[in-house]
Amino acid sequence: MHEQMREYNEKVQSHVLPKFCDFPDIDLYMDQVIALMQKYLGPYMISEDMLTPSMINNYVKINALPAPVSKRYSKEHIARLVVICLMKRQLSIPVISSIIEEQVRSSGLENFYNSFVSSYEASFKTAAQDVNSQDNLLICSLNLAICAAVNHTMAEIAVSICDLDHSKEHSKEKNKK
Repeated sequence: MHEQMREYNEKVQSHVLPKFCDFPDIDLYMDQVIALMQKYLGPYMISEDMLTPSMINNYVKINALPAPVSKRYSKEHIARLVVICLMKRQLSIPVISSIIEEQVRSSGLENFYNSFVSSYEASFKTAAQDVNSQDNLLICSLNLAICAAVNHTMAEIAVSICDLDHSKEHSKEKNKK
């Protein structure tokens, strides 16, 4: 295997995303949030995905993230930002926000977040192990891209079905009135 890939895989295998209880107990200013997110997500992100202040402001504007209180961000903000940052290449921000809101209603933010992190880490580490077992990095990258494309399509179809289900439920509620 390529030496750089081996080094990256070792880095990912040893990196652990924080659990909800690992977040700071004090609220943070935006520059502190950016630094924390780089620490938390560094190994999982490519440079163009790194969080910026304008991204955070946009997430607040579109209600994907609650507004900060006195320019400070809480554990809730950080948890939501981790999920958004890790998923924004696969799903739109409004869809990610809807998923977070639905999961928060059903199981609470802490439970949802911790479950998300465990699932994300396990999937990432499985992919890293698959890469370790390959001799040809280009063929491996093609296979990973195929899996990503198929999973992305399935996710989009599932989201569209959920949207249909929500609009049917909404129509039924209107018709009852």
